[in-house]
Amino acid sequence: MSTETVREMYSLTKGKVPIVGVGGVSSGQDALDKIRAGASLVQLYTAFTYQGPPIVGKIKRELEQLLKEQGFTNVSEAVGADHRTTDGKLKLRGPAKDSFHTASEPAAKALPTTL
Repeated sequence: MSTETVREMYSLTKGKVPIVGVGGVSSGQDALDKIRAGASLVQLYTAFTYQGPPIVGKIKRELEQLLKEQGFTNVSEAVGADHRTTDGKLKLRGPAKDSFHTASEPAAKALPTTL
């Protein structure tokens, strides 16, 4: 769910705003999923709390291997990769529709401006 939120925010901001991927990161694959979805930074908290400092090195090693396997030379190349076409252009989708927002009413306009 948090990765989908990263993905949607990346689409809404067209990749122009740095996004921190938070929640459920305990492996290199978890980190890469958030990065490919659009996170330019990934936060560790729960995994660090329960597994201690060694988890950082483990995730870093796994992430490095996954990046190499997928043809990336650094993390920056992977940020938002799920949103790009094979020619490198962004393929941004519209915001998700739910019971609160409608296609004709953007999320920003659907929220009350005063409380």
